[in-house]
Amino acid sequence: MIDLKKIVVAYDSSEHSRKALDWAIHMAQLAHATIDVVMVLVPSAISTRSAGAYASPEVREAAEQEIKQILLEAQAICEANDVEVTTHSLFGNAVKEILLPADSYRADLIICGTRGLGSFAGLLLGSVARTLVAYTKIPVMVIK
Repeated sequence: MIDLKKIVVAYDSSEHSRKALDWAIHMAQLAHATIDVVMVLVPSAISTRSAGAYASPEVREAAEQEIKQILLEAQAICEANDVEVTTHSLFGNAVKEILLPADSYRADLIICGTRGLGSFAGLLLGSVARTLVAYTKIPVMVIK
């Protein structure tokens, strides 16, 4: 018997990640599990918003504010469905940053979409799902 207590969802507000969140909510309701929603700000995503190779502090701040708003929306969706949720806004390599909370909080399942080309193009790519499956011992559910 699988004891599902904690689900980590890779989220970027795209249609695919929203479907992943919906699946996580459904599974959390059935198992009385909690959800950790993880959104990663990838350096290349913000550098494309600025003229140079590196984003200015203003561009990064704007991106962080947008992520904060997106995570608040994800939190509201979970709470509206009576699911306990924690959100994480992280910066860096998407796979590494998704696996950090998954490992440290002893996640029982990671759920992600196959494509994450949401409001930040390239924030979570299809290759992220493949890499998550390849490099973690935690079960990964990929939503298409």
